[in-house]
Amino acid sequence: MNSLNILKGMPFLIDYSGLKKSKEARITETSLRLPNSVLLRGKILEAEANSTAPVIYLQHGMSAKGIDDPRIIALGTNLVNRGFKVYLPELPEVKGLLMKSETVLNIRSVFLEIHSLEKRFLSYVSASFSAGMGFVALANPECQKVLSSSLLIGGYFNFGKTFPYILKNYEIESYAVNVMMFNFVHLIRSKTEELQKYFYESALDNGLARKGEDRKGPKILQTLDFPDRTFVKDFIENPEFRIQAAQDLRAQVSDSFIEETSPAFFSSQVIKKCFLLHGNDDPVISSQESRDLRDLLLKNPDSSPVFLETSLLTHGDHLPFYSRIQEILPMAGFWGEFLSTANGKK
Repeated sequence: MNSLNILKGMPFLIDYSGLKKSKEARITETSLRLPNSVLLRGKILEAEANSTAPVIYLQHGMSAKGIDDPRIIALGTNLVNRGFKVYLPELPEVKGLLMKSETVLNIRSVFLEIHSLEKRFLSYVSASFSAGMGFVALANPECQKVLSSSLLIGGYFNFGKTFPYILKNYEIESYAVNVMMFNFVHLIRSKTEELQKYFYESALDNGLARKGEDRKGPKILQTLDFPDRTFVKDFIENPEFRIQAAQDLRAQVSDSFIEETSPAFFSSQVIKKCFLLHGNDDPVISSQESRDLRDLLLKNPDSSPVFLETSLLTHGDHLPFYSRIQEILPMAGFWGEFLSTANGKK
């Protein structure tokens, strides 16, 4: 364990733990242009104008709060306090909880747009499905040339393998299950507009922490016709029914979508250092997926993955550090090595 990496990573962990109040970053609203002339809303987080500060592209995950989610702002602020300039773009389809292959193209376009603005190397940080799609996007040779490093938190390896795992953990983490069903229930049911609305609003009930009468999912459930209400009841109450639904979904999702969005099919193109961080009991994406990606990257002579599996994480969120004292040093070392790599002079 490298003591210098631990020393570099420890202030990051202390800030993220909430043990002390972090210095606020300066946040500037901006727009980023995609090739089709679409303008994306974005934020730039920085301590002060500094033309030499290393740059990080921080991509939000599937949150209806988008780049206004306090968690992504907190992470960006922490990175700023480590000396970085952070770009935080908002992808409408990701904010809208949509799983689309176009996200890969959008992440790639945003990455190259930031590079054209900054004219220097930059690193990529994201979690969950945005982490996996970001890996695919940046495997592009043009991106690899200007990428310093990437950090993927709770990411997936093969999208086709995520269905059974996500759906079986409904009782533990219903948010991801509802997002998945919102996106794909139309593949196994007919006339699904109301079902999709149910799963979407149920996801928002969780993600926006709606309570009592503000919760929309239960209200929509009462308006569904009998076959759809029966489907939802069986889905919620019967684990075996969910397992079968997962198998049915996987059978209907196109192989082309899986191949276009899965890191498993792009690892041979990656030559820059990739950091993989995963909670060991992640209820949304199994830590085995990060292990699988590490193992495949190790077969690539041009790649040098760094992997940490820890109980300090749930699905992309840190747990209270006092609950796992023995894992603090490995986590500090991991973050310290990433910060050093991202800050490296290219």
